[in-house]
Amino acid sequence: MFRNLTIAFVFMLLPQTAHAQEKYTIKLKEVAAGDTWRIEVKETGDSKTTNTIGKEKPKTEENKSSKHLLFTETIIEKPADAKAPTKAKRVYEAAVIKGDGGVLGAKDRVPPYHGKTLLIEKKDKGYEFRIEGGEVLDKDIFELQSEFQGDGPNKPKAAFVPPGPVAVNETWKFDPKLIFGDPGKDPNTQVLNTEGTSKLVKVYKKDGRLYGVVETVVGLEMKMTPPNTTVTMKVTAKLNFDGCIDGTFAEGHMTGTLVMQTGSSATIPDIGTVSSSGQINSAIDQTWKELPKK
Repeated sequence: MFRNLTIAFVFMLLPQTAHAQEKYTIKLKEVAAGDTWRIEVKETGDSKTTNTIGKEKPKTEENKSSKHLLFTETIIEKPADAKAPTKAKRVYEAAVIKGDGGVLGAKDRVPPYHGKTLLIEKKDKGYEFRIEGGEVLDKDIFELQSEFQGDGPNKPKAAFVPPGPVAVNETWKFDPKLIFGDPGKDPNTQVLNTEGTSKLVKVYKKDGRLYGVVETVVGLEMKMTPPNTTVTMKVTAKLNFDGCIDGTFAEGHMTGTLVMQTGSSATIPDIGTVSSSGQINSAIDQTWKELPKK
Protein backbone atom coordinates (compact mmCIF):
# COMPACT_ATOMS: atom_id res chain seq x y z
CA MET A 1 0.00 0.00 0.00
CA PHE A 2 2.85 2.39 0.86
CA ARG A 3 4.36 1.80 -2.60
CA ASN A 4 1.05 2.65 -4.29
CA LEU A 5 0.75 5.88 -2.30
CA THR A 6 4.31 6.84 -3.29
CA ILE A 7 3.59 6.29 -6.99
CA ALA A 8 0.37 8.32 -6.74
CA PHE A 9 2.22 11.16 -5.04
CA VAL A 10 4.86 11.23 -7.78
CA PHE A 11 2.19 11.43 -10.49
CA MET A 12 0.52 14.31 -8.63
CA LEU A 13 3.78 16.25 -8.83
CA LEU A 14 4.43 15.62 -12.52
CA PRO A 15 2.24 18.44 -13.95
CA GLN A 16 3.79 20.99 -11.57
CA THR A 17 7.32 19.87 -12.46
CA ALA A 18 6.60 20.06 -16.17
CA HIS A 19 5.18 23.56 -15.77
CA ALA A 20 8.22 24.71 -13.78
CA GLN A 21 10.52 23.57 -16.60
CA GLU A 22 8.65 25.38 -19.37
CA LYS A 23 11.04 27.38 -21.51
CA TYR A 24 10.41 30.66 -23.30
CA THR A 25 12.00 32.14 -26.41
CA ILE A 26 12.58 35.82 -25.69
CA LYS A 27 12.13 38.25 -28.58
CA LEU A 28 12.10 42.02 -28.30
CA LYS A 29 10.36 43.75 -31.17
CA GLU A 30 11.98 46.76 -32.76
CA VAL A 31 9.74 49.20 -34.58
CA ALA A 32 10.06 49.27 -38.37
CA ALA A 33 9.28 51.75 -41.14
CA GLY A 34 5.77 53.10 -40.68
CA ASP A 35 5.69 52.44 -36.93
CA THR A 36 5.42 55.03 -34.18
CA TRP A 37 6.42 54.74 -30.56
CA ARG A 38 6.59 56.93 -27.48
CA ILE A 39 9.81 57.06 -25.49
CA GLU A 40 10.68 58.63 -22.16
CA VAL A 41 14.18 58.72 -20.68
CA LYS A 42 15.07 59.88 -17.18
CA GLU A 43 18.65 59.87 -15.93
CA THR A 44 20.28 61.15 -12.76
CA GLY A 45 23.90 61.14 -11.78
CA ASP A 46 26.38 62.27 -9.18
CA SER A 47 30.14 62.23 -9.07
CA LYS A 48 32.92 62.82 -6.59
CA THR A 49 36.52 63.35 -7.68
CA THR A 50 39.65 64.03 -5.66
CA ASN A 51 42.68 65.52 -7.45
CA THR A 52 46.20 65.88 -6.08
CA ILE A 53 48.85 67.93 -7.87
CA GLY A 54 52.39 67.47 -6.64
CA LYS A 55 52.68 68.46 -2.99
CA GLU A 56 49.49 70.53 -3.01
CA LYS A 57 46.61 69.69 -0.72
CA PRO A 58 44.08 67.32 -2.38
CA LYS A 59 40.98 69.00 -3.76
CA THR A 60 37.60 67.26 -3.94
CA GLU A 61 34.83 68.19 -6.35
CA GLU A 62 31.24 66.92 -6.24
CA ASN A 63 28.60 67.29 -8.93
CA LYS A 64 25.03 66.29 -9.68
CA SER A 65 23.17 66.14 -13.00
CA SER A 66 19.98 64.91 -14.67
CA LYS A 67 18.37 64.43 -18.05
CA HIS A 68 14.74 64.14 -19.14
CA LEU A 69 13.65 63.29 -22.68
CA LEU A 70 10.06 62.71 -23.78
CA PHE A 71 9.18 62.30 -27.44
CA THR A 72 7.11 60.44 -30.00
CA GLU A 73 9.10 58.96 -32.88
CA THR A 74 7.80 57.85 -36.27
CA ILE A 75 10.12 55.64 -38.32
CA ILE A 76 10.03 56.80 -41.93
CA GLU A 77 12.82 54.63 -43.31
CA LYS A 78 14.75 51.75 -41.76
CA PRO A 79 16.46 49.05 -43.85
CA ALA A 80 16.04 45.51 -42.55
CA ASP A 81 19.71 45.22 -41.55
CA ALA A 82 19.99 48.70 -40.00
CA LYS A 83 20.38 49.11 -36.22
CA ALA A 84 18.94 52.64 -36.31
CA PRO A 85 16.46 54.32 -38.65
CA THR A 86 17.92 56.14 -41.63
CA LYS A 87 15.01 58.57 -41.62
CA ALA A 88 12.68 59.46 -38.74
CA LYS A 89 10.56 62.23 -37.23
CA ARG A 90 10.47 63.04 -33.54
CA VAL A 91 8.02 65.29 -31.77
CA TYR A 92 9.75 66.41 -28.56
CA GLU A 93 7.64 67.34 -25.57
CA ALA A 94 10.70 67.61 -23.34
CA ALA A 95 14.47 67.69 -23.72
CA VAL A 96 16.07 69.13 -20.59
CA ILE A 97 19.58 68.55 -19.25
CA LYS A 98 20.65 69.82 -15.85
CA GLY A 99 24.12 69.62 -14.38
CA ASP A 100 27.04 71.47 -12.88
CA GLY A 101 29.97 69.70 -14.48
CA GLY A 102 28.88 66.21 -13.52
CA VAL A 103 27.99 63.04 -15.33
CA LEU A 104 25.47 64.15 -17.93
CA GLY A 105 26.22 67.78 -18.69
CA ALA A 106 28.44 70.74 -17.91
CA LYS A 107 25.60 73.16 -17.20
CA ASP A 108 21.83 73.52 -17.18
CA ARG A 109 20.64 73.66 -20.75
CA VAL A 110 17.62 73.15 -22.98
CA PRO A 111 18.64 71.66 -26.35
CA PRO A 112 17.28 73.46 -29.45
CA TYR A 113 14.86 70.62 -30.23
CA HIS A 114 12.98 70.92 -26.93
CA GLY A 115 9.28 71.37 -27.75
CA LYS A 116 10.00 71.06 -31.48
CA THR A 117 9.49 68.54 -34.28
CA LEU A 118 12.85 67.13 -35.35
CA LEU A 119 13.59 65.50 -38.71
CA ILE A 120 16.44 62.97 -38.62
CA GLU A 121 18.08 61.67 -41.78
CA LYS A 122 21.24 59.72 -42.51
CA LYS A 123 23.53 61.45 -44.99
CA ASP A 124 26.85 60.44 -46.57
CA LYS A 125 28.88 61.92 -43.68
CA GLY A 126 26.55 60.99 -40.85
CA TYR A 127 23.16 62.02 -39.53
CA GLU A 128 21.53 65.37 -40.16
CA PHE A 129 19.18 66.85 -37.56
CA ARG A 130 16.78 69.51 -38.81
CA ILE A 131 13.96 71.39 -37.12
CA GLU A 132 10.83 70.84 -39.21
CA GLY A 133 10.38 73.92 -41.39
CA GLY A 134 13.62 75.37 -40.08
CA GLU A 135 17.37 75.10 -39.70
CA VAL A 136 19.82 72.22 -39.61
CA LEU A 137 21.22 71.85 -36.08
CA ASP A 138 25.00 71.76 -35.69
CA LYS A 139 25.38 72.87 -32.05
CA ASP A 140 24.22 71.49 -28.72
CA ILE A 141 23.24 68.09 -30.18
CA PHE A 142 25.73 65.89 -28.33
CA GLU A 143 23.06 63.49 -27.06
CA LEU A 144 21.62 63.00 -30.55
CA GLN A 145 25.04 62.42 -32.11
CA SER A 146 25.91 59.90 -29.42
CA GLU A 147 22.58 58.08 -29.80
CA PHE A 148 22.81 57.69 -33.55
CA GLN A 149 26.36 56.36 -33.55
CA GLY A 150 26.43 52.56 -33.42
CA ASP A 151 23.53 50.90 -31.63
CA GLY A 152 22.49 53.95 -29.61
CA PRO A 153 19.97 53.31 -26.83
CA ASN A 154 19.20 49.81 -28.11
CA LYS A 155 22.59 48.51 -27.01
CA PRO A 156 21.57 47.39 -23.48
CA LYS A 157 18.52 45.55 -24.84
CA ALA A 158 20.76 42.88 -26.39
CA ALA A 159 21.66 41.69 -22.88
CA PHE A 160 18.02 40.78 -22.22
CA VAL A 161 17.83 38.26 -25.09
CA PRO A 162 19.30 34.79 -24.40
CA PRO A 163 20.83 32.64 -27.16
CA GLY A 164 18.00 30.11 -26.83
CA PRO A 165 14.83 29.28 -24.85
CA VAL A 166 15.12 29.72 -21.07
CA ALA A 167 12.99 28.83 -18.04
CA VAL A 168 12.02 31.13 -15.19
CA ASN A 169 14.99 31.56 -12.81
CA GLU A 170 17.41 30.33 -15.48
CA THR A 171 20.54 32.43 -16.07
CA TRP A 172 22.75 32.90 -19.11
CA LYS A 173 25.99 34.68 -19.87
CA PHE A 174 26.48 37.29 -22.57
CA ASP A 175 29.43 39.20 -23.98
CA PRO A 176 29.87 42.53 -22.11
CA LYS A 177 30.95 44.03 -25.43
CA LEU A 178 27.23 44.20 -26.25
CA ILE A 179 27.05 47.08 -23.77
CA PHE A 180 30.59 48.42 -23.36
CA GLY A 181 31.93 47.90 -26.87
CA ASP A 182 35.50 46.61 -27.20
CA PRO A 183 37.94 48.84 -25.28
CA GLY A 184 40.64 46.19 -25.83
CA LYS A 185 41.01 47.42 -29.42
CA ASP A 186 43.13 50.27 -28.07
CA PRO A 187 46.76 49.05 -27.80
CA ASN A 188 47.17 51.10 -24.60
CA THR A 189 44.21 49.40 -22.89
CA GLN A 190 44.31 46.12 -21.00
CA VAL A 191 40.98 44.52 -20.11
CA LEU A 192 41.49 42.87 -16.71
CA ASN A 193 38.06 41.36 -16.15
CA THR A 194 34.60 41.28 -17.71
CA GLU A 195 31.33 39.61 -16.81
CA GLY A 196 27.79 39.62 -18.11
CA THR A 197 24.93 37.58 -16.66
CA SER A 198 21.17 37.78 -17.16
CA LYS A 199 18.28 35.95 -15.52
CA LEU A 200 14.60 35.51 -16.44
CA VAL A 201 12.85 36.08 -13.12
CA LYS A 202 9.18 36.26 -14.14
CA VAL A 203 6.73 35.73 -17.02
CA TYR A 204 3.12 36.90 -17.20
CA LYS A 205 0.32 37.61 -19.66
CA LYS A 206 -0.88 41.11 -20.55
CA ASP A 207 -3.42 41.98 -23.27
CA GLY A 208 -3.02 38.49 -24.70
CA ARG A 209 0.77 38.85 -25.06
CA LEU A 210 3.66 37.31 -23.13
CA TYR A 211 5.60 39.68 -20.88
CA GLY A 212 8.62 39.00 -18.75
CA VAL A 213 11.12 40.43 -16.29
CA VAL A 214 14.86 40.04 -16.90
CA GLU A 215 17.61 41.09 -14.50
CA THR A 216 21.14 41.75 -15.75
CA VAL A 217 24.51 42.39 -14.12
CA VAL A 218 27.49 43.45 -16.23
CA GLY A 219 30.97 44.48 -15.19
CA LEU A 220 34.21 45.70 -16.71
CA GLU A 221 37.63 46.31 -15.22
CA MET A 222 40.49 47.72 -17.26
CA LYS A 223 43.83 49.47 -17.14
CA MET A 224 44.99 52.13 -19.58
CA THR A 225 48.63 53.11 -19.97
CA PRO A 226 49.11 56.04 -22.35
CA PRO A 227 52.62 57.60 -22.18
CA ASN A 228 53.67 58.49 -18.62
CA THR A 229 50.17 57.83 -17.29
CA THR A 230 48.27 54.97 -15.66
CA VAL A 231 44.48 54.93 -15.52
CA THR A 232 42.32 52.26 -13.89
CA MET A 233 38.57 51.90 -14.29
CA LYS A 234 35.99 49.55 -12.82
CA VAL A 235 32.38 49.67 -14.00
CA THR A 236 29.41 47.72 -12.64
CA ALA A 237 25.91 48.04 -14.08
CA LYS A 238 22.67 46.46 -12.90
CA LEU A 239 19.72 46.55 -15.30
CA ASN A 240 16.12 45.42 -15.00
CA PHE A 241 13.80 44.96 -17.99
CA ASP A 242 10.04 44.47 -17.78
CA GLY A 243 8.17 44.23 -21.07
CA CYS A 244 6.79 42.24 -23.98
CA ILE A 245 9.02 39.24 -24.77
CA ASP A 246 7.14 37.42 -27.53
CA GLY A 247 8.19 39.78 -30.33
CA THR A 248 4.68 40.96 -31.18
CA PHE A 249 4.71 44.40 -29.56
CA ALA A 250 7.36 47.00 -28.76
CA GLU A 251 6.82 47.86 -25.11
CA GLY A 252 9.24 47.88 -22.23
CA HIS A 253 10.45 49.53 -19.05
CA MET A 254 14.16 49.47 -18.25
CA THR A 255 15.65 50.69 -14.99
CA GLY A 256 19.20 50.42 -13.80
CA THR A 257 22.18 51.76 -11.94
CA LEU A 258 25.81 52.18 -12.91
CA VAL A 259 28.82 52.68 -10.67
CA MET A 260 32.16 53.72 -12.18
CA GLN A 261 35.30 53.90 -10.07
CA THR A 262 38.37 55.54 -11.58
CA GLY A 263 41.94 56.24 -10.63
CA SER A 264 44.82 57.84 -12.49
CA SER A 265 48.38 58.98 -11.94
CA ALA A 266 50.93 60.73 -14.11
CA THR A 267 54.39 62.18 -13.69
CA ILE A 268 54.83 65.70 -15.03
CA PRO A 269 58.24 67.43 -15.18
CA ASP A 270 58.67 70.30 -12.70
CA ILE A 271 55.36 69.40 -11.02
CA GLY A 272 55.73 65.83 -9.85
CA THR A 273 52.99 63.27 -9.53
CA VAL A 274 49.46 64.23 -10.49
CA SER A 275 46.80 61.80 -9.33
CA SER A 276 43.03 61.54 -9.37
CA SER A 277 40.46 59.18 -7.91
CA GLY A 278 36.72 59.26 -8.15
CA GLN A 279 33.38 57.57 -8.39
CA ILE A 280 30.42 58.20 -10.67
CA ASN A 281 26.94 56.93 -9.84
CA SER A 282 24.11 57.11 -12.33
CA ALA A 283 20.56 55.79 -12.61
CA ILE A 284 18.34 55.36 -15.65
CA ASP A 285 14.61 54.91 -16.09
CA GLN A 286 13.52 54.38 -19.68
CA THR A 287 10.12 53.41 -21.10
CA TRP A 288 8.98 52.80 -24.65
CA LYS A 289 5.66 51.78 -26.17
CA GLU A 290 4.49 51.22 -29.71
CA LEU A 291 1.48 53.33 -30.67
CA PRO A 292 -1.47 52.24 -32.83
CA LYS A 293 -1.16 53.05 -36.51
CA LYS A 294 -3.43 55.83 -37.69
